[in-house]
Amino acid sequence: MQDRAEAGLVDPDKDDRAFDNGRSLISWSGHGTVTGMGSWRWPIPATSVAPDAVQALPAFLPSPDEVVCVPDVNGAIPATCSAITRTGRFTTSGPERLCAEQLQDGTARPRPRTPAHTAVTDAFSRPQQRIVLARAPVGAELDRAVEAIDEDLAAHRYYPPTGR
Repeated sequence: MQDRAEAGLVDPDKDDRAFDNGRSLISWSGHGTVTGMGSWRWPIPATSVAPDAVQALPAFLPSPDEVVCVPDVNGAIPATCSAITRTGRFTTSGPERLCAEQLQDGTARPRPRTPAHTAVTDAFSRPQQRIVLARAPVGAELDRAVEAIDEDLAAHRYYPPTGR
């Protein structure tokens, strides 16, 4: 990738619009070459001021009408096959059909089941840019990523289980 960037074949995406404006065939926004499976969790504090609403949320979010709305809100793929068929974007003739195909054929990869996911993602996305675009040394950049992850884990006491 470093050679391709040096040859001018990689758009540095300085305006965060390379994919949207057709300058790049791949979005570097987190999906990369495979489809991520699942989306962020919905953490709810134990001290919520609306316990009735909290109890209703797990039944409300996976309802078919709500699952169909998710792509319009966050751009994610619907979480159920029935919702995929109800949206034009992800059907066999839709513009985002590849994402749905990858989910259904097993190409998609689940995201790590850890609250450290955002720290891990950030730790590896920053060096990726420096490695590819600035030709930074791969080993040193990956070592820096490992250090950032270790710091996050230590700062959060290694994300101890909550007992739930």
